[in-house]
Amino acid sequence: MEVCAGSAYLVARHKDMIQLLKKAKSQRLDIGSDIGLVVCNDDTVFEILDKGITAISIDFREMGRLASEFVMTREKIQEYIPTSFIFRGSL
Repeated sequence: MEVCAGSAYLVARHKDMIQLLKKAKSQRLDIGSDIGLVVCNDDTVFEILDKGITAISIDFREMGRLASEFVMTREKIQEYIPTSFIFRGSL
């Protein structure tokens, strides 16, 4: 994986994010200054990792609520779950 200063990266898998962070560190690139990073699906650890990792994520609590509603009622649910952009220091 090539990591270039002045670029921003959108990473779908957390495993790929770790590889990108390791590569940036080995090249002495600063996350949030030299490169930008956005990951899909927020995780609480992203709040404290480095300067904070920016994320695009759905509301998993709402997804769980809807899933449990389906289990209880067996009625099909077709609903849009809002997506949020959680801005942190990596961008």
